[in-house]
Parts: sequence; structure tokens; C-alpha cells
Amino acid sequence: MIFGYARVSSIDQNLAWQMKELEAFGCDKIFYDKQTGKNFARPGYQEMRSKMRFGDVLVVHDLSQFGRNKQEIRNEWKMIMDEEIDIVVLNMPILDTRKYRELEGVGQLVSDLVLTLLSWMVEEERNRI
Repeated sequence: MIFGYARVSSIDQNLAWQMKELEAFGCDKIFYDKQTGKNFARPGYQEMRSKMRFGDVLVVHDLSQFGRNKQEIRNEWKMIMDEEIDIVVLNMPILDTRKYRELEGVGQLVSDLVLTLLSWMVEEERNRI
């Protein structure tokens, strides 16, 4: 199953463009939250995670919709990968874990480096805001 996840930081922000993009990707089910991404204790996210199983795919538009805390992002990413669930970040094609299932080594290394850098950047942006 392909799960989409959308998030904005406050209830007055609009999720429509994220929802439209996730629908266009072909997500079977889309979950969302309207709250901070500083951790993963979000009701929509937790409901989605409770339904995800081996072989599923999680799709987000941007890493900042996934989370805003670098250590939490890396921990959650690892847990998802350990469950053999793929992750697709639409605006950063290098963060599409489906590409690396058979390409161990360099491909995975590049993905890990990009994830580390981007998770740091989204946390820094949250701190500035």
C-alpha cells in the first residue's frame, strides 16, 4: 500500500497542495497533521504508522513535512527502513529508498549523507522560525 503524509505547522495553514500532489502520485491512503514537526507524536502520523507494514511505501512532498528535528528524523527513518517500508521524498528524488533495495553501498551511502544534511537543514529552519 502507498501511504501519503502531509503536514503543516498550524491549523490556519492549507494542506490542499500537498494532498493534491500525494493523490497525483497514486497514494492509496493519505494522513495529515496540522501541528509542529518537532517530534513524531502527531495523531495523524501515529495512526498512519500503526497501519504500515512490510513492503508499503510512505510518500511525503518534502523532508520538512516528515519532521523538523534531525535526530528524530534519522531515528524514525531508520525504524521505517528496518521494517522494510520504503520512503519517497517527492522534491528530493535521491531520497527514494526504492532505488536502493538492490543497490547497496554507494547509493545507500549517498542517500544517508543527503538525509543527514537535509534533516539538519530542516531543524535549523525550525529553529529560525
